[in-house]
Amino acid sequence: MPPRCRRFVCFFALTTWSLGSQAAGLVDQINIDLTYSVCFNLANQYHANKQYTEALNTYSLIVKNKQYAQAGRLRVNMGNIYYEQKKYPMAVKMYRMALDQIPNTTKELRFKIMRNIGHASFRMGAYQDALHSYEEIMEGAPDFQAGFDLLLCYYALGDKERMKKGFLHLMSVEHEGTENEEDEEIETDPVLHDVLKEELREREKQGKHFVTVAGKLIAPVIELEWVAGFDWVLDNLKTQGHDDIASEMEIHKAVTFMHKKDFNAAVEVLKGFEKKDKGLMARAATNLSFIYFLEGDNNSAKKYAEMAHKYDRYNAKALVNLGNVQYANGEFEKAVETFQEAAEKDSDCVEAIFNLGLAYKGMENLDEAKRCFEKLQTIMPMNAEVIYNIANLHDQMGTPTTNPFPARACH
Repeated sequence: MPPRCRRFVCFFALTTWSLGSQAAGLVDQINIDLTYSVCFNLANQYHANKQYTEALNTYSLIVKNKQYAQAGRLRVNMGNIYYEQKKYPMAVKMYRMALDQIPNTTKELRFKIMRNIGHASFRMGAYQDALHSYEEIMEGAPDFQAGFDLLLCYYALGDKERMKKGFLHLMSVEHEGTENEEDEEIETDPVLHDVLKEELREREKQGKHFVTVAGKLIAPVIELEWVAGFDWVLDNLKTQGHDDIASEMEIHKAVTFMHKKDFNAAVEVLKGFEKKDKGLMARAATNLSFIYFLEGDNNSAKKYAEMAHKYDRYNAKALVNLGNVQYANGEFEKAVETFQEAAEKDSDCVEAIFNLGLAYKGMENLDEAKRCFEKLQTIMPMNAEVIYNIANLHDQMGTPTTNPFPARACH
């Protein structure tokens, strides 16, 4: 018998013996702690092996036994199982039953359960119930995740005013642990200090990510005009001292102008980055190069593509823009070199590989062009443009592929 099976048999045997001893009146001979431990581990093993019915039955045996005073907390585990099965109403029921049995003094655990209730309610589309849970967390122990989840509820309900309040509340959340950053005890241990500094940096990065995504989400919908929504978000970010996030939002605003074909407004926003840090300037210059290329101004497109590459040597998108200008000017050999460099800088840059194939076609190097498009087909097997170019190359080379879908005669 495999070791895991033997372990399950032992768990079952001990559990059966415990229940049988209770029925026979031999309660004094039962080791309650050991029985609890065995049943708990058995339920965990069932859960880990996705035997949900067996896990729930085992947990039920524990929580219904009045000898286990703290067993009610295991309803959280039962709720997690229902959540995994997407049985969200039952998950909420279990979480609430667990919450009723946990004292108010155990705030941290209560907030964790409330978060689970919020997640399950959100999955059901019960946004009002979800936001009540998240609001309670934000009142008692605010954090970025809960603040962002609360904002999603307001967004789902289309409540513009509460979206604004939720965004302001999210920005005001302090990074956990910042008050201990200058703690003398930490300073005495350099290793511990470095680990904590790294953890704080990671939390700060995560917090900025939540605020950035939240700003991009609500900006287009909180005002009658989407531009006014962006301006409101930008003004509040700058007021709160989030200049780096405000710069990210300005780039997103310019990209939105581009999507709406308002290139003049996009250029005006992006040119405002010329005196900012190099990283932001590289991104702004990349977008400017793209706009000028679309407008047919190849000289300006080349200028900003070279500028973007200068500020960020690993910017594959800037190289793609530069290669596009070279291709448009008929400089196919230079374009091939530029697209190859872009593909080396970022192996996932499909634009570089696609354009490299086109440049090889321009040089009439059909074998290399076919190799590029075949490589792309492994990444994007159903892309119509890739399939067309492969077929076109076979046609030019005089090696038509066998048609996998032969024509059918009509009856």
